[in-house]
Amino acid sequence: MHRPNKLLRGVVILLLAVQPGITAATERIVAAGGSVTEVLFALGLDEQLVAVDTSSLYPQAATTLPKIGYYRQLSPEGVLSQQPTVLVGHSQMGPADVLAQISRMGVEVVNVQHGYHTDSLYQLITALAERFNRQQQGAQLIADIRRQLSQLPKRAAMPVSMAFLVSVGERGLMAAGSDTMPDALFTTAGITNAFSAVSGYQPLSVEALMAAAPLQILVPAHAAAGQSAAQLCQLPALRFWAQQQGCRITVVDPLIFMGLSPRLPMAVRQLHQLAQVSANE
Repeated sequence: MHRPNKLLRGVVILLLAVQPGITAATERIVAAGGSVTEVLFALGLDEQLVAVDTSSLYPQAATTLPKIGYYRQLSPEGVLSQQPTVLVGHSQMGPADVLAQISRMGVEVVNVQHGYHTDSLYQLITALAERFNRQQQGAQLIADIRRQLSQLPKRAAMPVSMAFLVSVGERGLMAAGSDTMPDALFTTAGITNAFSAVSGYQPLSVEALMAAAPLQILVPAHAAAGQSAAQLCQLPALRFWAQQQGCRITVVDPLIFMGLSPRLPMAVRQLHQLAQVSANE
């Protein structure tokens, strides 16, 4: 029979010791996933957050909280050491056996569905607001996002084709197709995704990039790895495209462009600005 190690047994004993005295008003929340963390802060639950995963980089206050590891690779020790009453993350949180073990130790595990549409953001906010009794704050947050989006143009001023590349290094190119958050943002901004014909994140050849000829390429900061746009344009995989189209590469915040962020209107506004600049050049 498998027995938990000494550290895990100690964590469990401590958890059971503090659990009875905890009420709903003093829940100890551990968040796994940058989108979940950002929404919890926006709902005013920051004082109940005791730890987050390593992808939780916004707001700044989230970076000062203890870390439990990456949301896809959680460990029972990392989570339980924070003495949580609830672990909340989106549907990609895992591994599943670790979540089951954490649940058996008396910690509520909340999985929130994670889609790739603008409505998915509203669903995430609503689900978290209902779970933590923040319905009024959730409704207000959704109303604010809708209002900001309504004040933006439905389409970019000029028809523009863009591509979102999540990989540009030695492993080759990988583009965001349909059923991804970058594609949803392109659609909301009225911009053509050069690779909407493929689903999900797909490898991309240099020849395919040249054939699609996007006018602008967006690269998330983690894929850029500290390189400037000018440096990215010198990479073998991008050099010929840059010679053809000009070095129109923008490094963007992955939390806004790849996650369900309440700052979604900011991403749409940035896309419109990029489209306007590209069309005028």
